Amino acid sequence: MSPYNPPNDILALVLYRHVLQTAFTLIEDIHFLEKTLQNGRLQTDTDKMVKEYSRPAAGKRDPGPNDLRPPEVLVRTVDYLLGSITAKKDVAWKDIYDFVFDRLRCIRQDMVIQNIGGSSAINILEKIARFHIYAGYRLCTEPIARFDPKINNQHTQECLKRLLYVYSVEPGNHDNRQEFESVYLLYNLGQTDALMHFYDLSKDLRTSSLISLCYRTSIEYMIGNNVRCLRLLDHHLCKQYPILLCALHRHLSHIQRQSLQTMNTAFSSKFQISCGEPLKVVYVYKY
Repeated sequence: MSPYNPPNDILALVLYRHVLQTAFTLIEDIHFLEKTLQNGRLQTDTDKMVKEYSRPAAGKRDPGPNDLRPPEVLVRTVDYLLGSITAKKDVAWKDIYDFVFDRLRCIRQDMVIQNIGGSSAINILEKIARFHIYAGYRLCTEPIARFDPKINNQHTQECLKRLLYVYSVEPGNHDNRQEFESVYLLYNLGQTDALMHFYDLSKDLRTSSLISLCYRTSIEYMIGNNVRCLRLLDHHLCKQYPILLCALHRHLSHIQRQSLQTMNTAFSSKFQISCGEPLKVVYVYKY
């Protein structure tokens, strides 16, 4: 096939240059995680490309049927992102987070537009919620310019609330419901909305060992009994679910500050009391 030669017509030449410029721009916009190293160069790999998030805007056409992915495709996409992309060892995890965050946001957008519910929604939302909670823990020491915990928290809350809603309207028993009801309580430790949600649960859920333990932990945190709160967290049930400890991690610095303020008030130089032991307890939960 002979190479294409641009026409001599001025208008067509301008159009030709515009098409070339657009093509090069699109190529440059492709994320490096969607490319494969071939012959020493990163080449676009269509098998690795995942639909990116597009913000709704005035004057922008609504997505058509061809733009939306069905539930089974969304499930496979989530599995690919969280199973293959997040496991990469040769890429900084912050870069992985940015890429996966954007693609998961687009997945939730497709879910909302199609009003996807049922087991597919539960499967997707559980995995996305785990990702955001773990990311909040793993990237907590990153500077604000590289990782914004408030934005991550916002998306975590949206996923958790949507997931709990789907649990409540979808009939049947859900294998991970106790775990995520507990995650919601610990992630929103001491918050009235989360505590009130506890009373909306069925009696079987409220009396389950894990959920009731997390509820009592939240109550102790709310009333300022930090010692009791930390002792409850040391329960073997919490240790069986690492995601619970990741969910609670964002509150530990506040627990430490409160504990130190309490000891500063209670233990003064007038009394010959060593603060060594109480400080050890607080230091254990530094990380």
